[in-house]
Amino acid sequence: MYAGFGISIICVLVHLDYVFLSEQGKSYDEYSLFRITPKNQSHLDYLSNLSKTTSGEYDFWLLTTSVNHPADVMIAPPVKQGLIRYLNTVKMPFSVLIDNIGEKIKEDKLSSVETPPALEFFAAYQDIEDVSDLIN
Repeated sequence: MYAGFGISIICVLVHLDYVFLSEQGKSYDEYSLFRITPKNQSHLDYLSNLSKTTSGEYDFWLLTTSVNHPADVMIAPPVKQGLIRYLNTVKMPFSVLIDNIGEKIKEDKLSSVETPPALEFFAAYQDIEDVSDLIN
C-alpha cells in the first residue's frame, strides 16, 4: 500500500512541478526521481548533507529523518551516474521511480488535454446519415 500511495504522491508532485515550471520554461528532460533508503546513520547523514546543497542538482521531494525510511530525490542529469556509483559503493539501496521526469511531464500534459465536445463527433467514423444530420 505504501508504494502505491507514494507513486500517487509522485504523480501529483510531477504535475504540480509541471504547472509551476512550465511557466518558467525550464526543461526537466533526463532528470530522474530516485527513492533512496538509508540503512545506517552514515547513510542518513549523507542524505541530510545532500539535502542542504543549493546547487540545484538534487531536489528532495521527500526527506527522510530516520534509518530504513526512504527519501525521494530528483537528480539532475550531470550528477546521476556519480550518485549511482556512490550509492552502489556504500551499499545504500535505491530505485528509480521516474527515469525521465521531463518525458513524464510531457505525457501528463498530453493526457490532460481533452477533446472538446464539439470535436468528439469527428474522433470516430460517422456514417452519411449522421454527417447529414450534423450539417442540417
